[in-house]
Amino acid sequence: MRSLHFKLTFFGLVLGCSLVSYGQDSAREPSKSLKQTKEKAASAKEAPTTSISAADAFEKLRKEMSDKVAAVYKTSAFHIDTIQTTIKPGDKASGVVIGEPGETITLDVTPCEEKKTLVTFHKKYKNESVSSVKCGEKEYDRAQITQQ
Repeated sequence: MRSLHFKLTFFGLVLGCSLVSYGQDSAREPSKSLKQTKEKAASAKEAPTTSISAADAFEKLRKEMSDKVAAVYKTSAFHIDTIQTTIKPGDKASGVVIGEPGETITLDVTPCEEKKTLVTFHKKYKNESVSSVKCGEKEYDRAQITQQ
């Protein structure tokens, strides 16, 4: 008998699975594999894990950024459409600075639109004040950020 073994990881639980096909000799018995699966699952439950889904992580980031955008523009009449966080050296963007928390700086590259596109740069970056942008009756400083 031949077996194909693989592991599934789901929210910190490691499950060993065995696909069995009947045929030639086997060095492993299905009951032994089941016992090992139960042992792995039990040991995985003992270790505390704090895992969240990518969708939950994005919604948490969207909420944090929404609060910062609302503070800058003094309104909640907007929708964050895109948050770009994967920046390569040499990438540039200009827009209104939304937040500079620690090792990052976030720009709103669509300052006068209701649908917001935010770009987050990570240290080391170059921050230059380039101009201002007028949205309605309000004027905001525009910065150009270059990823180093």
